[in-house]
Parts: sequence; structure tokens; C-alpha cells
Amino acid sequence: MSAMCLKCAPPADSMKPPKRRRAWLKPMRAGMKTWSKPATCRAAYDQARAQAETARAQAQAARQQYEAAINTARQSNQGIASAQAALQAAHAQVALARKAVSDTVIKAPFSGYVSDRPVAVGEAVSPATKIATIQRINPIRLRLQLPEADAGRTRLGQTVTASVAAWPDREFTGRVISINPAIDPASRTITVEAQIENQQTLLHPGMFATARLIQPGGEQAVFVPRAAVINDPATNSAHVFVIEGSTARVRIVQTGEAENDLIRITSGLTGSETVAVSRTEQLFDGATVRIVNP
Repeated sequence: MSAMCLKCAPPADSMKPPKRRRAWLKPMRAGMKTWSKPATCRAAYDQARAQAETARAQAQAARQQYEAAINTARQSNQGIASAQAALQAAHAQVALARKAVSDTVIKAPFSGYVSDRPVAVGEAVSPATKIATIQRINPIRLRLQLPEADAGRTRLGQTVTASVAAWPDREFTGRVISINPAIDPASRTITVEAQIENQQTLLHPGMFATARLIQPGGEQAVFVPRAAVINDPATNSAHVFVIEGSTARVRIVQTGEAENDLIRITSGLTGSETVAVSRTEQLFDGATVRIVNP
């Protein structure tokens, strides 16, 4: 028998042998079912897993169908855009074709009279070919050349009276519609355009007209007989011979409008001079003359 330490010895109760427990078995009758709890959990797990895999496969198939639908929609949109572009191009071609057809019919931009038709019917022409000249004669425009001295007295809307050789007993009235701001350096004149009503078509393009501008209010002016004014085409100037005692002196003048047999002198004379009206072609500056009373 081995010795034991009192301090280390286990208690007396622990030294007793363990008690045996009785197991009560429930009798089984014939036909009763038995089950195993671990087997049931395994089957449920397998079933859930199978369902999860099936759902995953269905989701993958749905995603593939979704992507396929997106690709189809994109292709459809591209097809629609291509069709729309083709339709617009077709519309543009139709518009060009209609424009080409409409260009074969030549229409006048305004009502008037055909004054020239250089081509004949059936002749081949190009877009740059001149086929006709159309002129509007009602109203008709009159272009006037005024002396430089009258530039300051000309206003828009000013009344103009004109006469032509074809109708010497008639005067045509119009108004100034435009004034050229520049003076012609060669003729020292200003260009003025007047518009005249021509409902009876008595005036025709190309006619030469003599016109007068009616100045507002009255003013003093110097007039001399037409025979006293000598025009020099070489210098594009006019001059008169002023009689000083018994000597003829050349005086450069600027002329204005004409009134019957008189011409207005806008500069060069004061109105108190005596001018030569006969044999002016024989006169020169300093020539001796004799005044003959009519």
C-alpha cells in the first residue's frame, strides 16, 4: 500500500466508485417510423444549395438576355439613325432636283418691258448667259449732273421739273431720291437722281432730258444769254467775254440751269458786268471792241 500525503489526498467522497445509471428503453411497436436528425439537416442544406445554384443560373441567363437585349437595342438605334440620315440625304437630293427643275423656268424679278433679247428659243445657254434685258419705266429715274456750286443747295425730296425733245410742250415733275456725295474730279459736277412718275410711258430709258431743281424760297441769280457762254471741251470749262470800256476780257464762269434762252451763272460774274453776245468766236483776251446798241 503506497503512502499518500494528507494534503494532497482527494476527499473521501471522490474515492467512491461512480454510480451506475439505468437506461430506460422505450419499447418499439411494429409499424412505427424512426428518423435521424442529422440526416434531415443535410437534405435541407442540399436542397437549399440546389435552389441557390438554380437561382444563380437563372440570374446569369437573365443577365445574358438583358445584355443581348441592350445590344439589339443599340443596333436598332444605330439602324434608326442610319435610316434617318439616309432619309435626310434623300430629302436634300429631292430639294436639289426640284431647284434644278425650277431653275429651268426663268422669271423676271420685277414687272417691266423687255428691251433686249440676245438669245433665241431653243438656243443652248449656260447660267452665265444673258438672255434678256428688262427695264422698269414706271416710275423712271432721271440722272442729273449739277455744278459743284449747287451741291450745297441740293436736298433729298427737292422738286425737279424735266423736259425732253420728244414732248417739248410738256414738263414732267419728280423728286430727288439720291445724291452722290462725291464730286466728279473731271467735270467738277455732282450726280443727282430724281424719280418721275411715268404712268403713260411717255418717257423712255436713254432719253436726254433737261431738268431744273426748284429751290425753296426766292434768291438772286445771275443769268446771261446762251450766246455769251463759250464752252471749251478741251478744258471742260466755260467762259464769257466781259467788256471793260472798249476792251474784251476773258472771265471763267460756272454755269447752272438753263431757262429758255438764258443760262444761270453760279460763279464768275456779279451781275453788273456787260458781256459780249455776238462774234464771240473772233474775240480774245484784250481785244478792242465797239459796243453796238440793238
